[in-house]
Amino acid sequence: MPTYNDTPQATDRISATQPTIRTNFLSLETALGINHVVPINSGNAGKHTYIQLPVHAAPGTGVNEGGMYAAVGTYSGVTELYFERESSSAQIPMTETVWDAGNLRGWTRLPSGIIVKFGVIDWLAGGIVNNSFTLPQTPTVATFPAFTVVYNCQLTLLKGAIGVTDAYVQLQSITVTEINYNICRLSSLVTPPAVNIGIYYYIIGV
Repeated sequence: MPTYNDTPQATDRISATQPTIRTNFLSLETALGINHVVPINSGNAGKHTYIQLPVHAAPGTGVNEGGMYAAVGTYSGVTELYFERESSSAQIPMTETVWDAGNLRGWTRLPSGIIVKFGVIDWLAGGIVNNSFTLPQTPTVATFPAFTVVYNCQLTLLKGAIGVTDAYVQLQSITVTEINYNICRLSSLVTPPAVNIGIYYYIIGV
């Protein structure tokens, strides 16, 4: 970090090297002041104003170590904050999120590594009474990670459309790569919905 790494030498006179020594002190304060409180002799010396992490490879942690770094998200394609567990056992993109605003769907990853998928799908007007749906992989399959394990799934009908009060949604089955829904009508209504009915989903897994 010093401007002059070889100053002072054992044979240097202080009067002759004073300018370079002063430059070294100034350059050290400049370097240490990046993302830190300045001046370095203040009451908050050594404290960060913020943390700025350039994109970097995983640090490679040992036993009883954890590492934090920035890297490009596999699915988001932008810089994300990662955490590497001890012994390099896992690298978790803590901030990775993909949101498909046009279709009101998306997913995010929590710092623990849990994946949350959320959004809305349509029970189409004129469709069959009992139907199953595959979770849409939007915006694209490349930006939509598959589950290894699903822990919980919540479904909610969007109230307000014609016939919604006479319909219900029932979770039929779950697989690790897709979610199937069984949409049922009450026995008093055997015809499909007259308009599209929205179904909100909220799914947690890894």
